[in-house]
Amino acid sequence: MIWRHAILLTLCLALCAVAASYFTNHSQPTPTPWSYADLRLLDPVDADQPTRDLLAVYTRIAGDALEIRLDLLEHAAIPDYDLYLALDTGLGGGGSLPIEAQTSLDWDTLLVIPAFGEMQTLDSQMQPVPGSGLRVVRDPVLDQTVIGMGQVAGNGLSPDVQIFVTPAGKNQLADQSDPVRAGNPPPPPARVLLAFWNAYPAYTPATTLRRWNGAHTGPLGGSHGLLHLLRAARSEGAPLALLDLKYPTWLSALDFIGGLDLAQQMEQEGLLIIPEYLPDLGHLGNTTARSLKEPSESFQRVGRNFGLHPNPARFTQQDYFPASTEFPLLLADLTREMEQLDPIKPVLASRWRDQRVIPIRRFAGQENQAQSDGPSLEARKALSQAAMAAAGPGGEAAVLVLGGELPESAWGAPAAANATLHYLKSRPWIRLLSLQDLLALQTANDPGLFNPPTEQASDLPAQDSQEILEALSQAPDNSFRLAAWEAFQAEYAPVYPAPEELPALRANYRGQVWSLLAAAGWAEQPAAIATCETDPDRDGHSECILASEQLYAQFEIDSGTLSHLFLRDKSGGVPAQAHQIIGPSSQIISGLSDPKGWKINDGLAADPAVIPGAFAEAGMGYQPVITGNTLTFTSADRTRQKTYQLTEAGLRMAYRTGQSKSLQIPLLLDPWRRFTPGWSAGYHLDPLPSGWRAWLESPGISPLQVELRSNVPLSAKMYNEASALITRPEDPNQDYPSSFFLPFPLSEIKLSTAPGQDTIVEIKILD
Repeated sequence: MIWRHAILLTLCLALCAVAASYFTNHSQPTPTPWSYADLRLLDPVDADQPTRDLLAVYTRIAGDALEIRLDLLEHAAIPDYDLYLALDTGLGGGGSLPIEAQTSLDWDTLLVIPAFGEMQTLDSQMQPVPGSGLRVVRDPVLDQTVIGMGQVAGNGLSPDVQIFVTPAGKNQLADQSDPVRAGNPPPPPARVLLAFWNAYPAYTPATTLRRWNGAHTGPLGGSHGLLHLLRAARSEGAPLALLDLKYPTWLSALDFIGGLDLAQQMEQEGLLIIPEYLPDLGHLGNTTARSLKEPSESFQRVGRNFGLHPNPARFTQQDYFPASTEFPLLLADLTREMEQLDPIKPVLASRWRDQRVIPIRRFAGQENQAQSDGPSLEARKALSQAAMAAAGPGGEAAVLVLGGELPESAWGAPAAANATLHYLKSRPWIRLLSLQDLLALQTANDPGLFNPPTEQASDLPAQDSQEILEALSQAPDNSFRLAAWEAFQAEYAPVYPAPEELPALRANYRGQVWSLLAAAGWAEQPAAIATCETDPDRDGHSECILASEQLYAQFEIDSGTLSHLFLRDKSGGVPAQAHQIIGPSSQIISGLSDPKGWKINDGLAADPAVIPGAFAEAGMGYQPVITGNTLTFTSADRTRQKTYQLTEAGLRMAYRTGQSKSLQIPLLLDPWRRFTPGWSAGYHLDPLPSGWRAWLESPGISPLQVELRSNVPLSAKMYNEASALITRPEDPNQDYPSSFFLPFPLSEIKLSTAPGQDTIVEIKILD
């Protein structure tokens, strides 16, 4: 339908040429918006051409004038149809029509509106009726035609009317309505839920900007993002649902870019449905059903932290659906059950355990729903089908779900979002459902596709996810346990696009959850540890642990990597505060890099974008030796040696090699702090004469300060060093710094070793 804009000039010239047949000198129809009360009839999609297919008929009396509105499936820029309207105003009459059609109305007035040429108002004897004031406005953008006439007989009610459509200049019938009776109540509207998933898959400043206000992205290859959809919805007063926006990392990113205020305002205005979110955490056996409560409640807490209201609806992607009176509305991802169904066909709201259930199918191809001149033809047909279903048996439970995966949908493009939402709001026979509408929906007696396993009877296989969930639920309640929860969720974090190999890639990083749980146990009962005969990440290979009552460090043996560094700090009071200093970037997110570079069988090196820890080197075959609080790694060829030593204030690393080697230090200061409003303002990275100082401040918590000093130059970058760029639309000509691609809230320190001398790095944690 983009052709409409291309031939706008042609349209204007054509309108000028035939203006005499469209308008008279009478006043134009009233600009009063059409309402649902004016709707008289809905007609199914049944014509051979969409430009001659009636969808809806409205009538109303404005003063002494009759106005009739016709919605078409599509309207050609230059009309290709003639209209015949048979009116029964109560004067009596009847007669044959001048086309190949018959009417059951005892009509006395016939309006003849050709595509071109003179319009006529005729009586039942086919004689002209003078002074009728017939006028017509055709709107090819909104696919509607409005007819007005100045004289109406009767008692002030709309006359009965029947509409006939023929191809331009021909007598053969293309479409016709049923007789529209005066005073008939409006037919039931099409109930439409606009629902989007993968609403804001943002983990770095780059993805945060791209998914909010991106450039050269989306299916149309232009401006695209959540911002444009929200602005269009607010402008049109169109409610919509962002099913998974309460994923904590996405809310954190939304806070970073300054989009939370808009979301909060729209939620307050009833225009934004943000259900509670129970994510896909893998296939879980029935023994872990109770364990799902914690991630669900954790997500709810984060939503409240960011000023979003508790929601009576929940969106779930789990195989197990815990019954809960807390959530009377369940938006259930039933993609597998609905795989063979038409993706844009009405579904039935059903009831399960006192919960209303609306099936959601995540489907491909939804990028075609919204276009720069309104809904696609397929979407318009689906809307008509939904309207007809609403009037049929059980129609009060029928819901059409439109929307889809936002990053690949044109709904995120400003022109498409504005045009499509304006079209939907201009159709009184379409009701866009708000949260209150959803809570009041009638439900079908048949539960339909929704038949989830119960806690008492589940044959789902127990897998690793189940064991981890049980361990998480029993772990000591401290910050490292919270970090372990977040690392577990990161294994299932939605990304766009999501390659088929993503689960296999992320399986390489599952052990980091166990490592964090081991640290949580140490923080609860701190003690000195010096061993290389333990396997905290349960990968089947030993790791080294150096710990005191204040510090805990974990090392990968083969690479000599410092994968984790934690602090138990009593300076902030009792109980002691637990802090993370260093951690792998996969603890936050993995799978953002190009899948072509993935090496699924390479363990922690599977994703080349992941920083696996500090001072990492792959495949060096290091061998460890522990002496007191000192751990030394020597390479198999004895050309490299790393020595780590716990100090009273932190950790010292000495690296000896005959070559220049680039090394990284991923600073991951208390990543759980990013789930509070304004979190980004608390992270800082400042230069020192021989290093850097990273520090984190949060309300009510003592600042965490870490100094890194070295005898070689250190370079540093932090995710927020180019935060000014985040306030502007994405610019494809902008050279964004590499820090723009770091996951929140990571900082990266880089150094190059000096050949022939020890490279020293001291990590000091300040009181």
